Amino acid sequence: MICLQEGQPEPPGRPFPTAAGWGGVDVIPRKKLDIPATVSGRRVTNRGVHLHPFGFHGDWLRDAAYWVDLLVAMDMSWVVIITDGDSVRQTYGTKKSPLEVLLDAGIIPIIREQRLFPYPFADHDTFLWTVDLYRNYDLRPFWIIRNKPFDIREWVQHKLPPNALEIVMKVWSEAAQFIAANGGYVGFPDGPGYNFNPFRKIEQFDCRWIFDEAKGFFAGHHYGKNRPRDYPYDAVTRQGAPLSEEAYQRLLDDFAGDPRWREEPLESINRQRAQGRSPDLTPLVDDRCWRGWEKVAYWSKQSYGYIVPMAMTEGGWVPRDRPGSDSATDIRMPHTTPKMVAKKTLQIYESASPFFAICPWLLADQDMGGTGWPFDAWHGWAYKEKYGTEKPVITVLKRTPARGVEAGREPMVIDVDGDTRDWTWIGHKYGATLRRGTGGPGLIEVHEYEGTATLDVWVVDRDGLPVPGVAFYYYHPGAPLIEGCDATGSQAGEWYDRGVRRCTGPDGRLSFEVASGTCSPGACDGAIWPAGRGDVLQGVGLLDGTANRHLNGLWQLLEEGAGSGPEPEPEQEPEAGPEPEPGPEPRRELQPKPEPEPGPKPGSESKPARWSMHLDYRPGPEIIAGSLPRPGIRLLVADPWGNATSVVSGSKAEHGPSGFEVLAPHAIPYTLTFLNETFQVPMWPGTGAFVTFAEVVPQPAALAPEPEARGEQGSGSLVEPESLPEVEAETGSGPEEADSRWQSVFERLDRIDELMGRLLGGGS
Repeated sequence: MICLQEGQPEPPGRPFPTAAGWGGVDVIPRKKLDIPATVSGRRVTNRGVHLHPFGFHGDWLRDAAYWVDLLVAMDMSWVVIITDGDSVRQTYGTKKSPLEVLLDAGIIPIIREQRLFPYPFADHDTFLWTVDLYRNYDLRPFWIIRNKPFDIREWVQHKLPPNALEIVMKVWSEAAQFIAANGGYVGFPDGPGYNFNPFRKIEQFDCRWIFDEAKGFFAGHHYGKNRPRDYPYDAVTRQGAPLSEEAYQRLLDDFAGDPRWREEPLESINRQRAQGRSPDLTPLVDDRCWRGWEKVAYWSKQSYGYIVPMAMTEGGWVPRDRPGSDSATDIRMPHTTPKMVAKKTLQIYESASPFFAICPWLLADQDMGGTGWPFDAWHGWAYKEKYGTEKPVITVLKRTPARGVEAGREPMVIDVDGDTRDWTWIGHKYGATLRRGTGGPGLIEVHEYEGTATLDVWVVDRDGLPVPGVAFYYYHPGAPLIEGCDATGSQAGEWYDRGVRRCTGPDGRLSFEVASGTCSPGACDGAIWPAGRGDVLQGVGLLDGTANRHLNGLWQLLEEGAGSGPEPEPEQEPEAGPEPEPGPEPRRELQPKPEPEPGPKPGSESKPARWSMHLDYRPGPEIIAGSLPRPGIRLLVADPWGNATSVVSGSKAEHGPSGFEVLAPHAIPYTLTFLNETFQVPMWPGTGAFVTFAEVVPQPAALAPEPEARGEQGSGSLVEPESLPEVEAETGSGPEEADSRWQSVFERLDRIDELMGRLLGGGS
């Protein structure tokens, strides 16, 4: 994938030198640890958590089944666990050590050695014991030497000596070489935050070989504070986008009416936003954010020529945390609530980043025998009056299985305030639509932005590192013709016959000047896609009545030649019939298209009952909608993890007088229960399910229905299942044929309704 047009100049402060050699696309070299795909039968995800805040484990180990089940329910694969001496070897009167209990459950402990400086590492025997233990699980043990070397709490008498750096490096280098040479992975601890390049210091102490041989990792502490996940690239930081009253209340959610949480007037927040506008700010200048890992990556590339392995072993968001103090406190974003902690935590798990493990602070404090951090903990008494013992982050993670970062899934949507939104919201506000491409980078995130009249593209690889030299097109009615395209754009292998072509620069970014004016809500035009029919994002224009509010896209290139969606189709337009000429309303050309089904179209399962269900799948929002024969019936929709939504028929009039609708965002079977009847509805990405329930009345022998309307003997159904057409027309069938088939079904259902009326005495 070679870009034939010069890309953007490199933005200040964000240089990521690259090395050529990947099909014409420059990639940044990196080292990887040898981590298996599964441990104890469970797949390894990037999800982790800092277990609790001190080095003894008897309290939680005696209730290990509860805590392990909780971790597994959140799809966790990693925990940071502190060892004080040999505390991780002890069984505390139980049958197994904490490490064995966790590993048996497919959870990999990252061991944080706890000792004060200037004392040297002394846990050699315990380390060798972990080598033998982890070998049983096809793993090497992961050790971090100390935690925050320049925090006075980690020094004897809480004092930093003048030669603290030399002491830190001597202690670490001696321990690290022993660990790396004897079968372990060793982590270099965060500062917290360094004002110098630590990799040069590692090299000075003859320890570069540890990273050259992929036996070391950087253990970062990347706290988000109250800042958006994408700080400092967000519109608030770069463009000073103001906060609205609606957004202020929404971001404070359950605490919107509490003056202790709404401490600053809206005017003060917006004044600081305007004064702090920093269009060129990067994590190299301000790394007090989750994307502070970019600074670590830059130092690593600068010193060693590659990106070292990384794990986030502390960090994330905790309630009410803010950077700065007193008059220098950053108040540009409202206080982070427990619900916002949940949203931001899920955002980082599902983001493209170099972390093999993301372990935010903190699972539990007093409930696991610790002390000192009750309001940070995900589990405990803090905020119990609103959420109970398990805070919203636990609830959200239980409800949302880890799915990794990969093209093909529904893109994450983040609004201008850093809040998580969904595709329904973005469709209503902008009229945005997505068409999955037949190759090239895949769209994984859509970001609402404000402040510039440009449409921005960002391309990263699986590790969140920039990919330069990727060509994109921006369609608008006045764009130049694409060479070799016919009126439908198909001859040259593009979606449109018109488009401005540009390429990503060294930082993986590019910008297109917006060619059209503003648009009304739900009707924005313009389309952007990677050259060669990659994923198309349409409806990206400037929203009327705003300061250039629009949509930007983040695309991901997984590997050379990797496609983001279905295999290329035969040479034809993806929509039925030829695409119309590009015009002022191109969004009609880009209606959402469902992902290809992995197998036969899923059907419904139900026990023999007096009810029947007809199931229809349609591309669009991931909802279960439909109708029951009469309003007022209570329906319960539950997922496999026990989360349930209750809805009443008749609550959604657009689906009929007895219509209903619930959100069903996961590709899993949902269970529908009403009037002691149970049905299952499997869901698929990018697809909505529409169900119609009917009561089946036993038929008297003297009033048997006509043969074509009779169901199988004893089936309790009036229509044979095979008599209904598939929801999707077969390959090659057009809309006319599909309409004809449905018309036949409707005529037969009308006859059934007529028969039902006679049976119930209401017809002639």
